[in-house]
Amino acid sequence: MPEYITFLVQRYICTVLATATFNDVERNSAVYTYIETAYYHQIISGYDFGGPDQPRPGKYFRPGNNATHGQIAKIVFNAVSNLPCTGDGW
Repeated sequence: MPEYITFLVQRYICTVLATATFNDVERNSAVYTYIETAYYHQIISGYDFGGPDQPRPGKYFRPGNNATHGQIAKIVFNAVSNLPCTGDGW
């Protein structure tokens, strides 16, 4: 799924947060800035804590998961809708 995010957020100004939004996306990841930018522009929201593969509370992106058609449709819709920024730490 990160490849879809990378493509869609290229029109936005990418900014790096001091602390990561998602517990499972490392700051040194090649897609970190794109994923954080997509979150900031409400293109993605991630998953809330609540599974056995999530060792600590917080938000998760789950970069190893395949995206469903519904998720991709929502991501594209949110990207072209130009939603307001979240303001979470930005």
